[in-house]
Amino acid sequence: MPIKDLLVHIDNTSACKDRILAAQKIADVDSAHITGIYTYQVVIVPTYTEVGVPAYIYTEIEASNKELAEQAKASFNDSMSSWESKTAWECHEGDRAMTIAKVAANHDLVVLGQHNPEDELDRNAGVAAQVAISSGRPAMIIPHSGTLDHIGKRILVAWDGEKEAVRAVNDAMPFLKAAEAVEVVNINRSDDPGIPCAEIAAHLARHDIMVEAGNAHTKSRHTGEAILYLAQNFGADLIVMGAYGHSRLRELVIGGATKHVLEKTTVPVLISH
Repeated sequence: MPIKDLLVHIDNTSACKDRILAAQKIADVDSAHITGIYTYQVVIVPTYTEVGVPAYIYTEIEASNKELAEQAKASFNDSMSSWESKTAWECHEGDRAMTIAKVAANHDLVVLGQHNPEDELDRNAGVAAQVAISSGRPAMIIPHSGTLDHIGKRILVAWDGEKEAVRAVNDAMPFLKAAEAVEVVNINRSDDPGIPCAEIAAHLARHDIMVEAGNAHTKSRHTGEAILYLAQNFGADLIVMGAYGHSRLRELVIGGATKHVLEKTTVPVLISH
């Protein structure tokens, strides 16, 4: 199914322009609609301290939130000024990840930014994984460093046969079909004498996707490190993988490989849960 309806998270970070550019590159393929979403969260002061908080503090917070939202909207509109397809803008108050996830449910793909701890305006730690796990939609994470000359010409698929990886491959079909080269790799399965990803590679080949399959023996590396190492060796400009994690007492526990890749990648990553 073509990607016709994109949601892209907009904020005030320096890397946001690359996120918008990525969304445009993806939308160009099938003239997709792009919606920008901005979220903010009002600081809630505990009841027992409310008496001691001057009213003007709330007014200043509200004014600051409004100003930042208007700056983000202006940046989005400026970037989309020459865009021929339809665009829309949404601004929401609430928890960032859960709000984006709720809106993403009504879109084909959500484009998010990689958290950059060195950018003081970046408040996106853990957001990408939580959106992917909570929304039921694929998420593409755009790194804050690296180049975006192409997205999806050379794709590395991290495969383990689990439902998360199955979902990711299915969600990535529009990119896989358009790719010049696809490599499917199974990592840290040296105990398996066969090639565990041969069957999924055959499935992709039946969709006329040029694909190679392999079993990567990477005992010396963490799985997340191995994925990034193999992606670099392959010259990948897109990684496709399952997003592993679960909620525990309202806390999101993210799988180690997923966390490592999202934190360290320098190429876009498409993840699904």
